[in-house]
Amino acid sequence: MSEQNSPSPEQQPETGQQPETGQQPDLNRALNDFGTQLEQAVQAFWNSNQSRSLQQDMFQNLRDFGERFRSNVESAQQDERWQNLTERGEQMLKQAQQSPVAREMQETLVRGVTFLNQQLADFTTRMQQEGEANAGNQSSSGAQRVTIEEDEPDPPAATTGPTIRLDPDKTE
Repeated sequence: MSEQNSPSPEQQPETGQQPETGQQPDLNRALNDFGTQLEQAVQAFWNSNQSRSLQQDMFQNLRDFGERFRSNVESAQQDERWQNLTERGEQMLKQAQQSPVAREMQETLVRGVTFLNQQLADFTTRMQQEGEANAGNQSSSGAQRVTIEEDEPDPPAATTGPTIRLDPDKTE
């Protein structure tokens, strides 16, 4: 906002006061005053005894929760039912890894990642070669020539068949 559009300090209303009749309210000043008041309120609360007490209670409760959680995890790990469940989970994981579907999925993922890796390597090589070739050929404006290659044209948009009305009683 320019200095010409904002009223002078003598014309601006004090915090909490309404502007004089005929004078437009200053939104920036109102928001600034609100921000200042909010900052002071937060600082007052943060520095208050209530805030310190609340912080100490929260930290103590978090410590207690952590200790109880750790104790419960340790007792669950020693429980025979937990150990049986863990063993069954490991067996199911081994069986899933040995299934033909899992192997096929893993092979497909490996092929996909290998393909992406090769494409990235090709792209990097092209960019490096173009960068070296264009290093001496740039015009004074700094413009570069970028080549866009298209492998295959986009497939034609799919068409749908005739619309079949599900409610034969209604007519349009």
